[in-house]
Amino acid sequence: MDIPQDRDYAAEIPSVAAKEEPVEKSPLFKKIDDALMNKVALFNNSYARYAARSMLATLFLTLGTAPKSFYQDLVSLPLPLCLAGRWL
Repeated sequence: MDIPQDRDYAAEIPSVAAKEEPVEKSPLFKKIDDALMNKVALFNNSYARYAARSMLATLFLTLGTAPKSFYQDLVSLPLPLCLAGRWL
């Protein structure tokens, strides 16, 4: 899947009024587009590296969630059952 690098997205953004010119893309959207292009290029060039990167990203997201869930279970033990599910 090849994504064109020279695509002009500003022409596709509809203007608010017919007389106004389309607004330029913000730097945030340009950075997002660049990041997506890098991921697509990595997927096209080396599927193994893309898969390893995806697994590491999943690992780091899980490492932040798993201790939180464990700690929440420890904290909720002394609370009555009616309060534990309601406010935690």
